[in-house]
Amino acid sequence: MQDWTEKITNTTISSLIAQKRYRQVVTVSHLDTLRSCLKVLKRENILSAPVFNEQEQEFVGFIDVLDICGYILKAWKLMSSARRDAPPRAVFDVPVYKLVNYSTVDKPTFIDVDDTIYHLFELFINSEYKRTHRVAVLSGNTIISVVSQSDLVRFIYSNWTLLPLGLRTKTIGEFREYNTAPVMVRIDSYFIDALEQLYEYRISGLALVNHQFELSCNLSASDLRGIVPKSFRYFNKSTLAFLSLGTDSKPGAPQYVNESNTLEDVVQMVHLENIHRVYVVNSALFPVGVISLIDIIQ
Repeated sequence: MQDWTEKITNTTISSLIAQKRYRQVVTVSHLDTLRSCLKVLKRENILSAPVFNEQEQEFVGFIDVLDICGYILKAWKLMSSARRDAPPRAVFDVPVYKLVNYSTVDKPTFIDVDDTIYHLFELFINSEYKRTHRVAVLSGNTIISVVSQSDLVRFIYSNWTLLPLGLRTKTIGEFREYNTAPVMVRIDSYFIDALEQLYEYRISGLALVNHQFELSCNLSASDLRGIVPKSFRYFNKSTLAFLSLGTDSKPGAPQYVNESNTLEDVVQMVHLENIHRVYVVNSALFPVGVISLIDIIQ
C-alpha cells in the first residue's frame, strides 16, 4: 500500500492532464442555446462542459446532462398542461447560462494544476452526497482543463498493480458497502416516468428490466444528448420506444457482473468499455446492485 500512497501523494494534476484523451478544454458560451450545446456534448462525446461569459471573461459554471434532464422535464410538464403536441421553439433556444447547475448536482469545484492526485481523491469523496462529477483545473486564475471521475478511474487502472493484491482480488460480494441498490424501471414503462426517476435521484443511469425483471438495457443521462423537438412525441410511449426512435443517441448494452467477480474485473470493464456504471446481477439476471465510478474511487 506504501507504493500506492506515494504515487497519489507525489503525482500532480498536471501529470493526470497529460494522460487525458482530450487535453483541450471543450467550452460553450453562456449565450449559446440549448440546441447548440446538445450538439457540442454529442459531438465531443462528453456529459458536461464549462460555460464561459466571453464579455466578462469569467467562468459561469458547468452545464451537465442532468441539468438538461431537469429542464426538459419541466418543459414537458408545461407543454402537457397546455395540451401542446410539440414543444415551443423557445425550449431549445434557451441560453445555457440559465441552465447552469439547474440540477444542483455539480457546484463549481476547483483544483490547482500543481495539487496532487490525493487532493483530487479528497474532493470527490468528501463532496456533498459524493455528487461532484468533475473539477475545473486552474493555473493561476485560468481554467486549463477539467478532470472527471472517469479520469481518476483511468489513473487507478493504469496504476492498478500498486494496490495490494488482496484488495484487487476481493469479490464484489465483499464490497457490499460500495455496491448500492440500483434504481430500476420496466422497459415498457412510459419514458417520462423513467426520466422522472433519473432526475429525482440525481443519477446518471438506471436499470431497465423486462417482464421477468431481468436486466435488459440501461437508460443513461448521456442518451439525453440526442434529444430533439421530435423526441417529445415519445415521452408518453415506452422507454424502449424512446431509446429506439426518440433520441439521436444510440444506447449500448448494459454491462454487468455477479458477486463472485472481483474488483479488478469491474475496474477493467469500466476502463475498456468507457462506461460509468456496472450492474451486479444474480443468477436470474435480476439487478441486485450497481457499482458507479465514485464507488470505485472510494
